[in-house]
Amino acid sequence: DRVRMENALTACCVIEVSKDIPTQEKLDMLKAILEQFNSEQNIIFVLRQNGTALEATTSNATVRKLTSDYTTCLLTSYLYEALPFSTHIGWGIGYDIVTAHQNASRAIMQSKADPSRYTYLVNENDEMVGPLCGDRTISYQLRPSTRTNHIAKMLGISAVNLEKVISLQKNRGMTEFSASDLVFYLDITPRSATRILKKLVEHGAATKITSMNLNGRGRPAAIYEINFEKIQL
Repeated sequence: DRVRMENALTACCVIEVSKDIPTQEKLDMLKAILEQFNSEQNIIFVLRQNGTALEATTSNATVRKLTSDYTTCLLTSYLYEALPFSTHIGWGIGYDIVTAHQNASRAIMQSKADPSRYTYLVNENDEMVGPLCGDRTISYQLRPSTRTNHIAKMLGISAVNLEKVISLQKNRGMTEFSASDLVFYLDITPRSATRILKKLVEHGAATKITSMNLNGRGRPAAIYEINFEKIQL
């Protein structure tokens, strides 16, 4: 069935020491900790060093277990506690090892771009999933549809950010958003969030429905209902 097929997919994890070019001593320490993690979790990790990175190959079933179905990352927490230096981690899922590795490389690039060094995952459907840190985790298409690209261009906003909002609607059932929601999930500034909502309102894709005091103090925040189907291309 579908779940069995998904679990059998190949998974690759790329782990790098963050910031500086790592010494062999750091890489050896990282490898030792990874082997310890492997043993404690009773999982099958095929480890190898590739330049300044360590790569682990396993199955998607193992990844689902270690990430609680792509929402957190047990390995990230383990390395944070065990190592005296920080790391970047990228997971990749694919129908073969080459695709899985390519996806892991794309995921670790996102980790490197994240100031908090969170872990990311790219799955077999070309979706970026992350950051793997619980409530903020969302998945979005890395190659937005033609319609999404048209809408993004019309609004003058990022197609990726648009994909993230669409993902929140589709996967979390969210239709109502405040600027704070966009800041939290899209990892953008309050100014950028306000600008996006303003653009959506101008083009008829967002309607202010109420105001709500979200933290018990200060000015009430405007809540908008977003419906991209209302945009005429």
